[in-house]
Amino acid sequence: MDVLQSAKKELTASLLSDQPLQNRNSTAKKLKHVMEDFELRVLAANPNDSHPLTHDFYSTLLAVILISGNLDDARYLWKRLSHALKLHTEILALHAIFKALQMRKMAETYLIIEQTAWRTDFQPIIACLRGVLRDRVIQSIRETYLSIDIQLAAQMLGFSFVNADFQAFCHQIGWKLNTQKSFLYPEPIAKEVEHPIKVAQLEDFAQSILHLEENITSPAFS
Repeated sequence: MDVLQSAKKELTASLLSDQPLQNRNSTAKKLKHVMEDFELRVLAANPNDSHPLTHDFYSTLLAVILISGNLDDARYLWKRLSHALKLHTEILALHAIFKALQMRKMAETYLIIEQTAWRTDFQPIIACLRGVLRDRVIQSIRETYLSIDIQLAAQMLGFSFVNADFQAFCHQIGWKLNTQKSFLYPEPIAKEVEHPIKVAQLEDFAQSILHLEENITSPAFS
């Protein structure tokens, strides 16, 4: 149990550190597995206790699952929670975020995060969740749009309206704004440059094939 507690602490610290989205997703998945292993051991050690773990544990686990991006796991966790746990404010809010993500209502997810009174020690995890959701939206917009309506983009990124903060954020990530036409031009994802095969390489390859064919077709003498 001590090993799992130590692993949970280290992975949580890593999750909250500044790292790329892909790394954060991977860390969240590892933390989820550690927490689920810990849960199983606690339940096995307390067979007569129907609630050996508190709502703090399950709200953290649900948030970590949402950070990992696996909505199926979030659904399964919600289904197996007791009725009492489902009534807890933070767990209810996280489930509302889950439902909003399912319906792709990004503006609603930010609103739930802002309007919920999260406990102080849980706020860093929620800030991480908010950041991950925004990073995923940024990635999705870059992959999907050459241009997008400014107001729509602002809502998707968690801004109530197009203001100075939103404009500063767009400039920070290299996106161009045209406020007169109400369009935003995301920075496209750079594609890997394919290096063309040189003529000399093709000639060498052709000679190799020819040499191989000659060896195969040459009669063998005993």
